[in-house]
Amino acid sequence: MRDRLSFILLVLLCIMPRLIAAQDITEKAIEAPLPDSVMTAEKHMTLPYTNWYSFEKPEPKYGRKFLMSSIAPAAVGLVGLGIYFWDDARTSIQDAISLGYETPKAMGADQLRYVPFAVSAVLPMFGLYPKHKPLHSIPLGFISYCFADLCVNTIKNATKEARPHPTLTECNSFPSQHTSEAFIAATFLHQEYGHYSPWISVAGYACATYVAWARVAGDYHWSNDVLVGAAMGTICTNLVYFAYDGLSDWIYSKTHNDKLSIMPFASSHSGGIYLTYEF
Repeated sequence: MRDRLSFILLVLLCIMPRLIAAQDITEKAIEAPLPDSVMTAEKHMTLPYTNWYSFEKPEPKYGRKFLMSSIAPAAVGLVGLGIYFWDDARTSIQDAISLGYETPKAMGADQLRYVPFAVSAVLPMFGLYPKHKPLHSIPLGFISYCFADLCVNTIKNATKEARPHPTLTECNSFPSQHTSEAFIAATFLHQEYGHYSPWISVAGYACATYVAWARVAGDYHWSNDVLVGAAMGTICTNLVYFAYDGLSDWIYSKTHNDKLSIMPFASSHSGGIYLTYEF
């Protein structure tokens, strides 16, 4: 029974990135012809943005996309809640996954939770620009991080759950903040760069999944902590992007926002920003 429960936990964490990436591929295959998709990808890879400020019209059916992308993480979160209220299952899974260290081990999770963010900062150096303009994508990542952290810390303070290792006296185990932050970063990477290749999304979520596993294996968290943390990080980030798409759609429909342009420039002797507005 214990081995089956631990196997189910690992499967849930591993299939979530594949489900999200597969859903994204399916949406694109239905909504856009292949030649247009290829041309769009090539344009993003070879050309910098000509307007760094204006809101663009979002993809069609962005509400449906948000709902579809939330199914897998919501299911993972529900499983986590089920384990939270099932003490025998929680203990059995912990015994199966824990590596039995005398003192808790971070196992690189402290650093790896930020790797997808770091990758998203490096990819433009290789001609892969984020889906949204930097003046939009950076605030989107920041707001997602703050929003999910606020939700996680609120629940931590309300539940005051003890950690699994007896040497850890803090009562703030549920849900896992490390896991939430790792999945925020992975979802941000998926949102901004997943359109280039599904493997970018899979790599980001694989890194986040390792963080979740390490938090349980190192005895910092129960399995339900990381499952709910992963769900919250993913859903909160998707919710921020959904709200942004709604705002973009409203602004674009009202003004088209083509009149305002902001473009930085630099030369050997000077630098600055061009700002133009057409009345």
